[in-house]
Amino acid sequence: MGTASKKDGKRDIVKIFEVYRLYQYLMLKSPAQIEFIRKVDQAMERLPVKERQIISSRYLQNGSEYEKDQNVYGAMQISCSTYTKIRKNAFNKLALMFAMDADPIKEGRYEEANNA
Repeated sequence: MGTASKKDGKRDIVKIFEVYRLYQYLMLKSPAQIEFIRKVDQAMERLPVKERQIISSRYLQNGSEYEKDQNVYGAMQISCSTYTKIRKNAFNKLALMFAMDADPIKEGRYEEANNA
C-alpha cells in the first residue's frame, strides 16, 4: 500500500470518527445513524486496550476534535514514538475492519446516514 493510499485510509477513518461524534450528540437518531454508531463501537471493542484508549481519547470522546496527540501520549505516560506506533497499528486494524464491513463511506452508507 502506497503512502497516498495509507493517508487516504487514515483520512477516511478520521471522517468516520467525526460523523460518529456528531451522531453521538443527536438526541433523535435515525436507524441508519444508530447502526453507524453500533458498527464503530463494535470495531473499537475489537481493538486491544491501549489502541482503544488512544483512538478513543484522540478521536471519539467529547471535545476530542480539540485534543492534541501530545496531550494523549503525555496522559498515558508513553513516548511519542510508542504512541505513533500504537496509533498506526490501530488505524491499520480499523481500516481492515471497516473495509470488511463494506466500508460505510465508500459504499454510500456514509452519505445515506449523513443525509438521514
